[in-house]
Amino acid sequence: MFDLGYPNSPLFYAGSKDGQVKTCYLKNDRIEVLGGIMAHTQSINSMCILDENPFALMTASQDRMIKLWQPTKETLENIAR
Repeated sequence: MFDLGYPNSPLFYAGSKDGQVKTCYLKNDRIEVLGGIMAHTQSINSMCILDENPFALMTASQDRMIKLWQPTKETLENIAR
């Protein structure tokens, strides 16, 4: 799980075994899933927020792909692979 680049932000990302990236929200000590995208065809092995651009998310998967994502209001947009 990685926060969205804001200190003390209640928003964060979570990667799953089925290749989804989910945007989650921590509210009153409960996790609420706000949405998700099918980012990869196999499980996500790692995720990171880039130092140069804290609003970009990089994912790496068992499908041997590394992808760069830019959060939008509704979802994550794939900006490079």
